[in-house]
Amino acid sequence: MKIDAFLFLQRSDIAHHLRAGHDFGTAPLIFIDPGLAEEALKQGIDPQHFSYRPLAVGAHFHARIATEAATRAAALDQALTAHRQRLFGQGVFQGWDQGPMRLFFIRALAAKYLGELCERSFGEAAIGLYRPDKPQLFYFDSFLATDLFAASSARWRIVDHYADTAHWVPDHAAHCWDFADVARLASSGQAHAVTHIATCYHHHPHYVAEIERAFPANIDLPSPHWDIPVRRQGAMTVPLASLPRDCVSDAALLYREAARQVLTEQLGTLVPSRPALQMQVDALAERCLVQAINYEGLRDSLRGTRPHFVITDHDTGSNGPLFSVAAKLDAPITVLPHSSYVTGAIPHPLNVRVVERDGFATPTRSVWGEKVQTTGVQLGPVANPQPRERATTVCLLVNTLASQGLSYIDFAGLARFHRALALQCAARGAQLIVRLKPNNAGLRMASSALSVPSEALQAVLDMKIDEIARRTDLCICYGEPTTAGIEFLATGSYLMHASDQLWPADYLTSPAFVTDGTVPSFVLDEALAETDSLLADPTLFRQLADAQRTRFLPRLTARDGRIFD
Repeated sequence: MKIDAFLFLQRSDIAHHLRAGHDFGTAPLIFIDPGLAEEALKQGIDPQHFSYRPLAVGAHFHARIATEAATRAAALDQALTAHRQRLFGQGVFQGWDQGPMRLFFIRALAAKYLGELCERSFGEAAIGLYRPDKPQLFYFDSFLATDLFAASSARWRIVDHYADTAHWVPDHAAHCWDFADVARLASSGQAHAVTHIATCYHHHPHYVAEIERAFPANIDLPSPHWDIPVRRQGAMTVPLASLPRDCVSDAALLYREAARQVLTEQLGTLVPSRPALQMQVDALAERCLVQAINYEGLRDSLRGTRPHFVITDHDTGSNGPLFSVAAKLDAPITVLPHSSYVTGAIPHPLNVRVVERDGFATPTRSVWGEKVQTTGVQLGPVANPQPRERATTVCLLVNTLASQGLSYIDFAGLARFHRALALQCAARGAQLIVRLKPNNAGLRMASSALSVPSEALQAVLDMKIDEIARRTDLCICYGEPTTAGIEFLATGSYLMHASDQLWPADYLTSPAFVTDGTVPSFVLDEALAETDSLLADPTLFRQLADAQRTRFLPRLTARDGRIFD
């Protein structure tokens, strides 16, 4: 197949390209994500024909995707909730799918709208793509991203297919929890807590220590994705294929078929190919079956107990059944944040307490908009904001340069902003440092674009974030607001936000202190003008820094790092 260019759309494309040994001759290798370009360099793809092409996405790109994804996820979850209520009887059943499907739709819609934008932006007559064979789970690489991207134009050509995708779990819906083991542990008096804190890597030692301190024993339930055990006894899962027929109710089987119909209706307007739609629906319907089996099995095996449920906010598909079982048992729930504060809606607010790092004061809500109790806990260094006299050290704080398809990275805008900011700092005698996100640093791409030696960028990465914050007088959070901003507020550094995107102003995507005005948010030219004023006028800087500290201090309510008392 003759192509004029080839576009790397997903991280798994790079691994396949190397495995297959494709050679596209002199055709440019297009990248629209700097993180993918960085990964290609790391993996040894010859950069001779690299073509990084920044896209002018416009100010509303993220807001449009976030709103449409949330709307689609809520509509799908409400349709499935009606079937759960019909099939499973009395109970609280909302929110089983809204969290995972919001991520699903963000990834899918980003691919769709980037495809439309690239169709308008690129001049080549035929541009090649790779297509994975796997359906999408959460925001993982899949054929869905390729199909939605390519649906925008006949110019996109699938040059090869491949089977191996990053993060694919082949048996993601092949196991359920071991209810016989759950019942055995419960009958032996070990159901003090039921724990499921998948994805909680950042504060893992703190969480485990608190669970062990508060509960003599716990029943720990695994996840097929991002699993994190906490005093787990055995595997705690069994294959669905090994279950006796009477362990899978007619209601669970009927729910899978009802889910298949709802998913077909809801995704049919988005997925362009009927065979692809069927594969995608089948994968998600099997997850729905596991949810139903887990709900009924856990409900029955814990009957007569009232454990404390400890669950993460980052839903891997199991949170809904856990919240429903807890409501059935009138049991308390503590929600631990995946990072530092809850970034998604909670299935229900009954007996629920959400934990966050002290200082965020997030207005947490349920999937139906109800207020959920939130408690601040010292999950990081104790906040002690100190006054700053003038802006002598400026930190440009960058969230990520690798999007995994969840967002579009404004790399060209970042480079232009950094150049102007560097000139301002030099003219005013201030030091400028750049702090990239450690796990998605994009070091080589950033070094080239920002004209900053990679050694200098790495030296900042090697420092702890709270140490950087103590040294910084003025921090500019660029692009998507990041939870790391609280480190700067906690030390007294003046924090502001700069972006050419109009980010959705809600708790799903932004820290609360950005959306309520404690941290001012500017478009790029406004941010540069504000920064220049702060560098030039120490009195103005002190005035604004003092006012921000005064607004931040009332958020600090935690006495210590205890989570459960």
